[in-house]
Amino acid sequence: MPVFKSTSEILNNPWKDVSVEYKHITGNEPPTNHEWNYQNDVTVDDIKVWEQLYFQPGNIGVYAAHSPRIEFYMIVYNLFLNTPNGMQTFYGAGAEKKMIEQLNKLKITLETNTVWVEPQDEWLYTD
Repeated sequence: MPVFKSTSEILNNPWKDVSVEYKHITGNEPPTNHEWNYQNDVTVDDIKVWEQLYFQPGNIGVYAAHSPRIEFYMIVYNLFLNTPNGMQTFYGAGAEKKMIEQLNKLKITLETNTVWVEPQDEWLYTD
């Protein structure tokens, strides 16, 4: 079952694999249509809900923006890796590939089950 978290839960509870705020979200809900102008920058503060893609308690977490559902990913290094601000973000066209490249360097493989792409957003996934 997927886990959904707020930014606060991710950054303030690096040892917890559960969510209190969004435990009611199952992941079976169809994605809401959300138009996003990819010319605008986004920060982690703009994301209300994250889907947890990978998690090693206290070490590393990988997250995808769920609300709004945009092409934005975050890798959080909580304890053992020295990165600026303890996180890396990937946004916009090619973000998924850049995140996967970074995860490959860390010897982390993500399983992909389902990908929802609205026709107007297909450009985000093509070379």
